[in-house]
Amino acid sequence: MSLARKPVRIVPKGWGREVWIANNDLYCGKILEIKKGKRCSLHFHQLKTESFYLRSGKLLIRVKQSSASETIEEFELTAGDCMDVPRGLVHQMEAIEDA
Repeated sequence: MSLARKPVRIVPKGWGREVWIANNDLYCGKILEIKKGKRCSLHFHQLKTESFYLRSGKLLIRVKQSSASETIEEFELTAGDCMDVPRGLVHQMEAIEDA
């Protein structure tokens, strides 16, 4: 019996694409590919915590503690960095280099 399988879905986005490995009520596993100069929307997740590992490139990360917060913090991720995003944290990723 083989446990190997193909990705669930590939979703084109204006900023690149998502390769869905798994996506259900309890768990989400995706590979995000973001093109240089592109960014995803500023958003948050009510139910899910996210973890990111940057395989290559460089990202500018923007976070704010809540949707009502006026303050946006920025920092960079480079290849090999990890980041955990707890549920409710407003966040956005912008590619400084293809990532």
